[in-house]
Amino acid sequence: MGKVKDFGQDLRELYDKLEVGIVIYDVKGDDTDIVYVNKFLCEFITGETMEAGSSNWSYEGKGPSEYVYPKDMKKYKKQFLDSLIGDGEFSEEIRLMRKDGSFTWFKVRIYSLANDGETKQVMVSFDDVDKATKRREELKRRVDYDPLTGIFNKEAFYRHTEKMLKANPDVQYVMIRWEIAKFKMINTLFGSEVGDRVLKKMAEAVKLAEGIGTYGHLEADHFVMCLPLSNVDFDNLLRKDAIDFDDLGISHKIVSNIGVYIIDEPDLPVDQMCDRALMALKNIKGSYKSSFAIYDDEIRKNMITEQIIQDRMDEALECGEFEVYLQPIHSLSHNAVASAEALVRWNYKWKELMSPGIFIPIFERNGFIAQLDMYMFESVCRILKDRKDKGLEEIPISVNASRRTLYDRDFCSKVNAITEKYGVEPHLLKIEITETAYTDNPQQLLEIVNELKEVGYPILMDDFGSGYSSFNILKDIPIDMLKIDLKFLEGFEKGGKVGTILTSVLRMARWLGISVIAEGVETDEQRAFLKSITCDFIQGFVFSKPMPVAEFNKYAAQEGGMER
Repeated sequence: MGKVKDFGQDLRELYDKLEVGIVIYDVKGDDTDIVYVNKFLCEFITGETMEAGSSNWSYEGKGPSEYVYPKDMKKYKKQFLDSLIGDGEFSEEIRLMRKDGSFTWFKVRIYSLANDGETKQVMVSFDDVDKATKRREELKRRVDYDPLTGIFNKEAFYRHTEKMLKANPDVQYVMIRWEIAKFKMINTLFGSEVGDRVLKKMAEAVKLAEGIGTYGHLEADHFVMCLPLSNVDFDNLLRKDAIDFDDLGISHKIVSNIGVYIIDEPDLPVDQMCDRALMALKNIKGSYKSSFAIYDDEIRKNMITEQIIQDRMDEALECGEFEVYLQPIHSLSHNAVASAEALVRWNYKWKELMSPGIFIPIFERNGFIAQLDMYMFESVCRILKDRKDKGLEEIPISVNASRRTLYDRDFCSKVNAITEKYGVEPHLLKIEITETAYTDNPQQLLEIVNELKEVGYPILMDDFGSGYSSFNILKDIPIDMLKIDLKFLEGFEKGGKVGTILTSVLRMARWLGISVIAEGVETDEQRAFLKSITCDFIQGFVFSKPMPVAEFNKYAAQEGGMER
C-alpha cells in the first residue's frame, strides 16, 4: 500500500519525546498498515529501552492491538477497527498488557491526519490514565461492593439487575434469595470471625451467577442472585447441602434456606422482586422439612393479608376490636372449673371473627404483639374486677406473655400498675411463658420470673415438651404449673411408650410440687386416661371451646365454680 506521507527523522524524534503513545496507520479500504509506533509505546509494551528516532515497529511481528487486555479486546477490536476503517470516532479507556503480564489503563483516541482520496492516514494516541482510572474504579468499588464479601451490595444489585432485565425483555428470569439458617446462633457459638467466614463462603456460592446473571449481598445473612430460568437447576437448589460449608472446620451443620420468585412481572421494581423471594423464604422459616419455597398465589394472598392487618392493627386496638375469649380449665378431682385461659379474637371491621393463628404470627414479627399483650392483661383484670363486683366466685385467669413482652425490663411494674388499677389480687392473674423464651436469654428470664413471683403472680409454662429446653426450665425457672399440649403425645390414651412418658412426666411434676394441665383434650377416652393417671387439670374441646366472657360466666356457674 502506498503511503500518504513519509515520516522523516525530525518528526520521529518529535513524537518519540512525547509521554503519550502514538501509532500511525495508513488505511486503504479494509487494509491497514502500521507506519509508525513511537518510543513511549514501544518501551511500554516490549519493556526494552529504545533510542530516539529508532522506533520503527517490528516487535515479534505484532501490532499494539495484540496487547489489549483480554476482557477489553472485544470492545476494542469491534469499535476500534470500525472507526479506523470508517469515518467514526473512537474514544475509549482500555488496558494494554506489558511484557511481564501487568496492565495499564490508557485513553485511546483516533485522529485523521491526511486523505488523498485513495489512502487515508490516521493517528491513534494512547494517553496513560491508569492512576485516575484505578482511583475511579476503587471509588466505584467502595460504592457498589460489599466490603466483607467483595460482591455487589444491595443498591448495586438492584441497579445492575434492572439494567439486565430491561436489556433482555424476551428472557424469563428468576430471583433467588438465600438466608443462612440460625446465623445468629453461629455468631454466638463460634464468634463473629467464623460468622464472617460463613458469609464469605456464601458469597463464593452466589458468584456462580457471574457471566450469566447478577448476584449480591443484601444484608446480614441474606444473599441474592437473578438468573435466566433456563440456567436454574432446581434439583440442586432443593438439596439442603447444596452449598458445602464443611471446609470451614466447625462442628455445626450449616444449611441455607432459599426463597424463589419466578419473575412474571418484569416491570416491578427489583426491590419488590426481592421482597417476593423473601416472602417465599418466610413461608418456610423454622421448618425442618423444607428449605426451599417458590413465591406463588397463596403467598401473594398472605402478603396482601399481612399488609391489610398491619394497616389496621393500631386502629383496631384503639377501637376495641380485639376481644377476650375464655377457655375453661377443669379440675379432674373436683369436677369443676378451676381457672381459665384468656385467648384473643379479632372482631375484624369488615370480616367475621379472625383467628389468632392469622394475626398473632404477624404481630410477633412486627413487634405489635407487645402492645396486644398489655391490652390483654388490662382486659383480663377488667374481667376479674367485673366478676368480683357482681359477686361471682373468684376464678383465676391466665394470660400468655410473648417473648418480646417478657424481655421488657419494666414488664413486672407494668402488670403491677394494671392489677392495682383494678384492685385484682396477683394470685388471680396467672402468667404463661413458653420454652422459646428460655432459649433466648435464660438468665434474664429467671430474673423476670423471680420478680413476678415475689409479687405473687403464678407462673405457667406452656407447651412443655415441645422444645429442647424443657428439663432445663424445670431445673432453673421456679414455675408453678406445666401445660402439656397433647398434640405432642398423640395416642397417649392407648398406653404404650407414649402413655408411659406422660405418666412419668406427671409423676416427676408431682415430686417437684408442680401442677399439670393437659390441654388439647378432645375425647372422653383421653379424659378417662388422664383421670386414671391423676392428672390435675384438663383443658380442651371435651369440655368447651373458648367462649365470650358472658358465656363463660354462665358456664362456670353451671359447672360448680372452682375447687377449694
